[in-house]
Amino acid sequence: MIKLERKIHNILFPQIEFNYKEFCKKRNINLNNKSLNKKWLNVKCDVLSLWCHIYYNGDIFVTRDNNFYKVTKLKKLIVLGVGYILTPQQAVIKIIDTIKLILVTFFIIFTLSFFEV
Repeated sequence: MIKLERKIHNILFPQIEFNYKEFCKKRNINLNNKSLNKKWLNVKCDVLSLWCHIYYNGDIFVTRDNNFYKVTKLKKLIVLGVGYILTPQQAVIKIIDTIKLILVTFFIIFTLSFFEV
């Protein structure tokens, strides 16, 4: 599980430390602050969101974040099993196309079964 998380992190955010303590140390951030650094927390949320998608075999990961669409990153994420990474607009089109395909398939099966009587 951690192995997959690290791989995703290193693909999406190679310039950001995986470990919060190391992140803070490199940037002279006080570890005793009550709240986590927002930049590091945003990175962790992005990584864990994609981790859940891959781990639970999601089909379409929907995001507006351009970081996920960079060609060098996208190829590596596909190898990890990401499936599709689409914008909200692209996801709607894909879902509509899938529904159309299901309806056409249903119609063909229904028509064939109707004429086989």
